[in-house]
Amino acid sequence: MDEFCVCGAAAPKMRCACRTRFCSAACHKAHWPQHKVVCRVLTSPAQEAQCGVCFEELPVERHRWNYLPCCSSRLCRECVEEFVRKNGHSDQCVYCRAPSPRSYEELLKLLRHHATTRDDAFALAELGAIYQSGLCGTADTPDRDKIAHDFLSRAAHKGHGPAAYNLGRKLQLDDEPALAAQYYTIAARKGVAQALSSLGALHLRGYGLALDPARAARLFRTALAAGDPNGAFNLAILKSSGLGEPRDDDLALALFREAFAKGDNDLQSSVVLALRLHLERLGQDPDQASALLANPPPS
Repeated sequence: MDEFCVCGAAAPKMRCACRTRFCSAACHKAHWPQHKVVCRVLTSPAQEAQCGVCFEELPVERHRWNYLPCCSSRLCRECVEEFVRKNGHSDQCVYCRAPSPRSYEELLKLLRHHATTRDDAFALAELGAIYQSGLCGTADTPDRDKIAHDFLSRAAHKGHGPAAYNLGRKLQLDDEPALAAQYYTIAARKGVAQALSSLGALHLRGYGLALDPARAARLFRTALAAGDPNGAFNLAILKSSGLGEPRDDDLALALFREAFAKGDNDLQSSVVLALRLHLERLGQDPDQASALLANPPPS
């Protein structure tokens, strides 16, 4: 993920059992209290994440595969679409043919069953995400925040990357950045690109991790290469300010455009605001920000 020791030393030669790099045994020992959660999760066998039809490994992005609560199976989006093309839409599970849940109560009951009887990481993660967002009629549930935390924690400790990322976000909002960084690290090692951007942001602020703009830039660049538009946005901020990276106004604009093109509505709003500030610093009209993003120059 990052060819630097957790202390910031370059090219560390020592590896922990979880393949995290350290510059020395003394550094490993000093950081063990913070690292042990990450290490124990990464060295434990994780539940397989394969499509139940084609047996291909499922992508990390949750929207690219389907979780079937009746049988706790996972199918890639391509296999689900192929089934629908051949058989049309149905109120039965495309895998086990059981009736699909017809209410939120049925859905939550099935998920709780799999979480309780199988300790299923995917059911735990689904429940954690549902309670965290207040979906499926859970918004008014007493102790909803604690319930979400418990489900996400159980899934994260079973090596579920997205659950670890969601738990990291929750812990950061709860003002526990050092603990959040541990779960972001688990998520990043499990392939969640956005976790790299989150780790970089903590380093950039010195919030829970050592203040290190150069390391933040490396993490943003790695996130960008992994397809995370937040990496492009954060790297654009550094390029426009010269913090941790040589200032480059043209590259900053290109990165802002990439983040805007690939980001969701919230990220797009942040890009517009950041670009307006960037244009003001350059003595240009900030009102042209939206036009610059919507109409990039021809390549």
